[in-house]
Amino acid sequence: MNMELELRFYSLDEMAAVLGRIRKPNDNFKRDAEAILKREGYTYEWLNRRGVEIISRELPPQMKLKKLLMERLGLDSQVDALDFARYIVALFMIDGFASMPYDTKERVLFEIVGKDISNPTLRRWAGRLYETKNAYRNKRGSLWKTITDEYGMKRQIPVPDGSTEYREYCDALTAAIHAFEKADEKAKKPHKIKPFGRAIQSLYSQYGIYYWCPETVANALGDDVDEIINLVFQIVSPDEMTRFLEYEFE
Repeated sequence: MNMELELRFYSLDEMAAVLGRIRKPNDNFKRDAEAILKREGYTYEWLNRRGVEIISRELPPQMKLKKLLMERLGLDSQVDALDFARYIVALFMIDGFASMPYDTKERVLFEIVGKDISNPTLRRWAGRLYETKNAYRNKRGSLWKTITDEYGMKRQIPVPDGSTEYREYCDALTAAIHAFEKADEKAKKPHKIKPFGRAIQSLYSQYGIYYWCPETVANALGDDVDEIINLVFQIVSPDEMTRFLEYEFE
């Protein structure tokens, strides 16, 4: 429940209406109402048999982060502040996460928190961080390749530094592009797929396809970075934080 109460006196009947409750004798209304007010960050004075005086409000960290994401990053009201916090924790705590392909980022988060945070959602969050200059994109992040395994499933695999196979692939790709360019010169009409695309296709079964994944890097000078990080580490539970710290990518 996200209640927006005015700083004023509410009668018991008004408070019951706000909470969607029907008051009955001895029904624990006061206990339940106080639990909600505390959870929502309200400071109040309960006046027995009369009502409650709302004095002030300190938003809980999760609600503060959601408000920040909507007002400063331009995300809509459907944004899940906890999931966004998990994404930020992963960027800081999982080695290589910041430059993984988005499908792999989605899989890693699911393995840690057991919830699907989709590829398009992660892209949208990163995009807003870039556009508001709270993060920047290091275009030459890390090298990956996609292959199709024996079960017909696409797999994304990180490529180690100095890979001999990658050098072989680059040489084979250059040779294939030149071969297709020469074939096009002799053809009576141009092929619908350019030489580069045909070269990629021709090498896929042997090598897969290689590509660089940009790295998402927090901008220390960003207007909202410090506040986001402070809230994030208040929101994610210690148990989840431990799972992020202990996670090993396979």
